[in-house]
Amino acid sequence: AMLMYTSCGWFFDELSGIETVQIIKYAGRVIQLAQKLFNESPEPHFLEMLARAKSNIPEHRDGAYIYEKFVKPGMVDLLKVVGHYALSSLFEDYDDHSRIFCYDIDREDHQQRSAGAAKLSLGRVQITSQITRRSAKVIYGVVHLGNHNLTGGVRLYEDEESYQRMLQELGDAFERADYNAVIRLLDQHFAGSTYTLKQLFKDKQRMILDLILENILAEVAAVFQRIYNRHVSLMRFLKDLHTPQPRALFTAAEFVLNAQLGQAFAAPKLDLKRIKTLLGEAAALDIPLDGAELSYVLKQTLAELGEQLRNEPENLALIEHLDNIIGLVRSLPFEVDLAKLQNIYFKLLETVYQQMLEKARQGDEQSQVWIEHFNSLGDKLQVRRVKDG
Repeated sequence: AMLMYTSCGWFFDELSGIETVQIIKYAGRVIQLAQKLFNESPEPHFLEMLARAKSNIPEHRDGAYIYEKFVKPGMVDLLKVVGHYALSSLFEDYDDHSRIFCYDIDREDHQQRSAGAAKLSLGRVQITSQITRRSAKVIYGVVHLGNHNLTGGVRLYEDEESYQRMLQELGDAFERADYNAVIRLLDQHFAGSTYTLKQLFKDKQRMILDLILENILAEVAAVFQRIYNRHVSLMRFLKDLHTPQPRALFTAAEFVLNAQLGQAFAAPKLDLKRIKTLLGEAAALDIPLDGAELSYVLKQTLAELGEQLRNEPENLALIEHLDNIIGLVRSLPFEVDLAKLQNIYFKLLETVYQQMLEKARQGDEQSQVWIEHFNSLGDKLQVRRVKDG
């Protein structure tokens, strides 16, 4: 209650700004605690007052709407934390004791079944808040039927008989692959306390979505690859005739060539011949390159090669490889950030280069070859050096 009177909450020019929303979150926590303490919620009256405060941004309407949009979804209680735990248990293994933010979760029972892409997770846990020390025994049941079809329920543990009945009924329905019955039974056993992917905390929500999308995008990529392989000769023929490319074929080619270039740029050792072939195909079909993405991937790869050069400065093969890579980079139709590699090169120029230069003056042929290639790399990196001698 004291936090909601923080002074920054009264100095704002927009009701939906981060300062004001934070203050309303403090007030929301007061409402949440008051409801538990007094079994009566001050929320309706609070929202009535908030609705009088209007936002300057039409889409945010007023204070009551801002509360429902930004504050209410962030409210957490023991059941919501267990809901998060249960849903994410379908995608990662938890130990018997886990910590989720400020909550300790001790697993008392856990059963998981799978059939193809479908998964069912059932169990019972003891959850304890490290802040309030409030604790509860909670049971859960969640099912994933593929893609984003993720649903489940949690409720307080009542007795062993009802818990065992839930395990038996849901387990039997899942084994029969009667997924409609699984959903109905979840609604029956966890009425009013069901959760979906939307209720997951954001970090796990993104992680699970990435896992789901990874499989989906792999399927899409395979389809585009087949389309491109089958029809690329037709696309070249149409290009020669100056005939517009069908959008579907053009999209497939754009996806495939950019994806393959991204994979090639991310490889530990760049296959320059393969990369030049892909760049040539893109140019021949007038395929635009995703400069932002490809530049980022190549920047990361060059940074890793730069670290390898820092650790192995006399590795002549690595210097030659970098020399060829930077030569290619200079011909790309987009900019690549070379700052990290340039800085590493400059440090070596001040240290190792001077040592190799001294050896070369004494007639060491290998040092002379190293200096030649090192200088060539420096020219491409546009790093100036003091004239030898």
